Amino acid sequence: MRNLSEQGYPTYAKLLNEFDLNLTENPNVIAFMEPAKGRIVVNRGLEESQVSVVIRHEILHSYLKHEKRLL
Repeated sequence: MRNLSEQGYPTYAKLLNEFDLNLTENPNVIAFMEPAKGRIVVNRGLEESQVSVVIRHEILHSYLKHEKRLL
């Protein structure tokens, strides 16, 4: 979260506090979100700059309520 703030994304850093962040070593998973559980899962093998982008992407899914539109 500190890195998101340092990279100029304090809003995303604040929003990330609303989610549990979990890591996976599954090579078939880059990242996904479980909105009902407030959980973001990210692949452990990603580089820091990739993780930052992926987390912002997943937060936007929640913010834009994509899961409700899919239903």
